[in-house]
Amino acid sequence: MNKISKYIIAFASVVIPSVAVGVTVNVCTNNNLHNKQNVSRFSLSQAYDLAKPGDLIYEGQGGFATFVGHIVTVTGTEIIDGVKNIDIIEATHIDVHYSTLTESDFCNKHSYLLQTDLTDQQRDDVVYFNEQQLGKPYSYDYLKYSTDISTKSWYCSELGWASYFYAGLNLWNGDDLLVNKGVTNYSLTELESLIAPAPSAIVNSSNLNIVYSYNNLSL
Repeated sequence: MNKISKYIIAFASVVIPSVAVGVTVNVCTNNNLHNKQNVSRFSLSQAYDLAKPGDLIYEGQGGFATFVGHIVTVTGTEIIDGVKNIDIIEATHIDVHYSTLTESDFCNKHSYLLQTDLTDQQRDDVVYFNEQQLGKPYSYDYLKYSTDISTKSWYCSELGWASYFYAGLNLWNGDDLLVNKGVTNYSLTELESLIAPAPSAIVNSSNLNIVYSYNNLSL
């Protein structure tokens, strides 16, 4: 089977809904913090308190993300007019740009905060890589994936993956790094992992942990 055929089959598995068992997809609750013991629960505002520069966020709702998901990179946090905001860099159909997520955005976009053990230098490297891409156009070539800092265009999860690769951590290699965590609304197949670092591949990477989510999903 050639690469294009694999892409077509995997794309179909993404856009044809297959709701994962145990996933709550329509509600936002106040029970959103996850740890290994699954015993600590905090309010939705904890997303702001937990987010660190270099973290990734997976969004499962909103525009095209409703079908394939969306990956953004955290650059910091700030309070604007009394509202807690998570500052991000993202690649959208416009270009690579700065943006923010409010607490309500985090909920309404069905978001998951993804973390792993990074040194301060690695966090700086992730943010630096993203900042070097600001203003570059969005890439619609989903068969393309690059880790080169001079790449001319990006799609969302490719940028997140490449920034972590630059910092010394590979979140996807097209082989066996994925763990179906029951996060996405769509089926996760082995074929998807063979094609490109899609949003579903990043959120289900065995190298990332879900530390906070919009719902009360128990992992």
